[in-house]
Amino acid sequence: MTEFIKLRKLLMILTGILLIIILTQINYNNLSFKENLTAYIMMFSGLCTILGLYLSNKYDLKKK
Repeated sequence: MTEFIKLRKLLMILTGILLIIILTQINYNNLSFKENLTAYIMMFSGLCTILGLYLSNKYDLKKK
């Protein structure tokens, strides 16, 4: 396993932890976009980051 794959796994874990923290910041009494737009954007970008890192790792492992 290369160092980049290990780094990507670490970044995926850190992003997952940040997503959990973001879930605590949501106003669950009012789930509208007006109240939680920032949290929704951060969740979407975090999920896209995790997906990109995962697919990059998968591509590197298949390449070898």
